[in-house]
Amino acid sequence: MAGVFKKMISNNSNLILLFDGLDEHHFAYDEVSLQRIFNSTSKLNSACIFSMRKEFWDDKQGNFEFALRKIKKPDFLFLTEWNNIEILNFIDHFLEKEDISIAKKARLNEFKKLVNQNQYNKYYGDIPKRPLFLKMLIFDINNNKIKKRSLSEIYEQYLIKKYNYDRISIFSDKTRTPLRLAKKEDSKKVISTIFSILELAASLMFLISSENECILLPSLKEKVLEEEILKLFKLRISELIMNSPLVPLRERETEGLTLKFAHKSFQEYFFARALYFTLVQPNHSNNLHPIFKSKINDGVVTFIKGIIESKREKKTEFSNCIKSLSKIKIEDISSTSLIGILLFHFSDDILSVSSE
Repeated sequence: MAGVFKKMISNNSNLILLFDGLDEHHFAYDEVSLQRIFNSTSKLNSACIFSMRKEFWDDKQGNFEFALRKIKKPDFLFLTEWNNIEILNFIDHFLEKEDISIAKKARLNEFKKLVNQNQYNKYYGDIPKRPLFLKMLIFDINNNKIKKRSLSEIYEQYLIKKYNYDRISIFSDKTRTPLRLAKKEDSKKVISTIFSILELAASLMFLISSENECILLPSLKEKVLEEEILKLFKLRISELIMNSPLVPLRERETEGLTLKFAHKSFQEYFFARALYFTLVQPNHSNNLHPIFKSKINDGVVTFIKGIIESKREKKTEFSNCIKSLSKIKIEDISSTSLIGILLFHFSDDILSVSSE
């Protein structure tokens, strides 16, 4: 059958041969193997399409230039995040396909209304723009689980789910450059390490303006993060960008990659996590302490409030957090500063802790 198939794709120009997930096979990680793949498929009459993560293309730019140098220049298609029309079409497709109750339909129609009014961001961030996360969100809304979670909890759970989905493959022994850490550590420890690095990355991407406003920077040089990672973690940048929402801004250059978070909301989420740990661990060795007296964007504020709220069930941790808040001494606290907003939001909790 292999011979018949080879003859068919060699001679038939009406066929399309799809190589899905080139980045998920270790064979594609060196330039000679990539060259062999492209050289062999260039001789076929069938059209060949290779799909891969853009992060892989950007990171391995030198390898691709070598492998494609004798090949006719290929055409490129790039997938972009979904707009509201595509989100609504996906919801409608789900409603048509699934046999769901009236109550569940009502919840999904409520979500549709938010999308139509372009107001879903304050409840779900950028999550609906990404099909996999949108699917998770629809299932949670459908099952009435979503209202029990803050936006920060949604992001945490969906990022963990995405990491676990990426590990599931019938070719798991041959998939993309694995996390070396994952070979010997528990999966939750691996995820915790990745989250810690993303918090570190976010904490390196800000400046405080002359108006005392914390501004998140759009990108970070690979070398800066690599130096910090080497001090604390045994993880390569290439491993990180293939297993997290930290991705290249553009193709690799001689001076290295410029990195960014795939979406601003991811950056805001991990920056909020870094701020939270600064709050509950006063001796935390980072440069984030001045941010509490600065003004910061609403996205970060929403996330950090959600992170603190999510600790209520862990009474000791929540109490320690509130005590840390109440101990921050800043003269002339502005109501628009991060600490001013947090002190107001958790004022009842602060009074309760103070009276104990």
